[in-house]
Formats: sequence, structure tokens, C-alpha cells
Amino acid sequence: MTIKFKNLFADNPWPVMSSFEPIQLSLDGGGREIIVDLIKNYDIKHFLEVGSFLCGSTRKWLGASSHTHIVCADPWREGLKTYLEKLKMTLPSWVSAQVDIFQLDQIINNMNTYGIMEVALNNVSEFRDRVTPVRGSAPEIYEYLKRYDYNPDLIYIDANKEWPEFLGAHEYFPDSIICGDDWTWKNASGNFPVRDYVHRIAEMRNCKVISEKATWIIWPDTKNL
Repeated sequence: MTIKFKNLFADNPWPVMSSFEPIQLSLDGGGREIIVDLIKNYDIKHFLEVGSFLCGSTRKWLGASSHTHIVCADPWREGLKTYLEKLKMTLPSWVSAQVDIFQLDQIINNMNTYGIMEVALNNVSEFRDRVTPVRGSAPEIYEYLKRYDYNPDLIYIDANKEWPEFLGAHEYFPDSIICGDDWTWKNASGNFPVRDYVHRIAEMRNCKVISEKATWIIWPDTKNL
């Protein structure tokens, strides 16, 4: 580990946080078991999560291995509260299966009281020695991390569903395994743009694509999953 790499952790400390009851809410479209198996079978030590939301998925990755350190990259902007307000109005089944409307209200109230980033990190506070929060968005976050000689074993993309997020991960981290969410997401035109992005990167890398429900992995043909 280089000195610059170590400085990444020092330059991105956890915020000073109040203690409050965590409420878990994860945007899980299914299939994440294939990522858990990957972490376990390949002893993933350095994991970059692009788009951490409320760190629901982060907990799953951390629980897969006690050796995994995760850089959680997310802007944690005000728009996240707006999104949660919309969920409160519609209360889709995948939300109501995890939290009731009072808990959803409490998450929003906690964000107003403690901060958006603080609410997310509070959900993984017991793992704080294995989580480094970096506030930012892809693809800009990739250049920032490279300045610290950071080269993750695995990159999980669950952000804005835009091509630069995928292309940037490929270009800045050619040796990292790339995986992510939103395989089943349709845009307003009824297309599956994430599938297109994934297949384009897989072709560039001469890799195959493995998918399970909403989860996908761009996997080297030379390795067995």
C-alpha cells in the first residue's frame, strides 16, 4: 500500500456524528448473491461502491467478508430526500416490505436533523474501520481516486445509469472487475440502457456478462465464478 493510498483514508474521514437509531432501506432489485459469492470466493479486499444511497447494499458486502474494505462514493445530495418523499407518496411494495411510512418519515427527519451523508453512514457505523466515505459522483470520482493510487479489486456501479460511469470505470481501472445493479431497469422509451453499456464494456474487455435479476458482472473468460 503506497503512502498516497493511505492518504485516501486520512483525507476522507468519517464526519462527527450523533448517535441515533439506524433504519435500513436498500434499493435491492435482487440477484446480489452473485456479488456476495464473488467477494467470498475471490477474497475481495478493496471494493469501490459507486452510488451508496443509504448503505443498504454496503452492509451486505461488508457481511460477506471481514477482509473487505469499501470506499463508498456518493454525492449524498438534497435530491435523495426528494426521492424519498416520492417513495412516501407512492409507497411501492419493495419499500413497504422493508419499512413502513412512519419509518420512511423518520429517515427523512433524520436527514434534516443530522445530514444525508450522516444518515447513510449511521447504517454501517459498526463497520466504520472498513468503510471510507468519499463524497462525489462518477466519472469524476474515478480520477480523484486514481490520484491516491487506489485500484479496487471490484467496482459496483449503482448510480445515475449513464454511459460515462461505465466507460470511466473501464478506462481508469482496467484491472478491476466491474459489476453493478439496474440490469432490469427500463428507461422512458422502454429500452434497457444499462444492458447496452455493460455489453459494450464487456466487448472492450473481451469478457462475458453474468446477470441475475437486477445484478450483473462483467467477468473475465479466464476465471471461473
